[in-house]
Amino acid sequence: MSAEGCFYVKINKSQTKTGYAVSLNSYITQHSRDQQLIASIADYLGCGTTQKDPKNLAVYFLVSKFSDT
Repeated sequence: MSAEGCFYVKINKSQTKTGYAVSLNSYITQHSRDQQLIASIADYLGCGTTQKDPKNLAVYFLVSKFSDT
C-alpha cells in the first residue's frame, strides 16, 4: 500500500484588512478502494474532512481549518 500526502499554504483574497487570508492545509490521498481507511483516519484524529475526486479514482483526507491542527 502506498499513499501520497502534502502540506501547503493557501492564500486567498478576502475581506480582511490586508485583502488576503492565509490557510494551512494538509491532505492524504488513497485509491478509492481505501475509502474506509481514509474515513477511519478522520474518525481517529477527530478532525478534517474526507472527499472523493470527481473521477472517483481517489479519496482524500483534508485538514484545512486551523482549529483542527
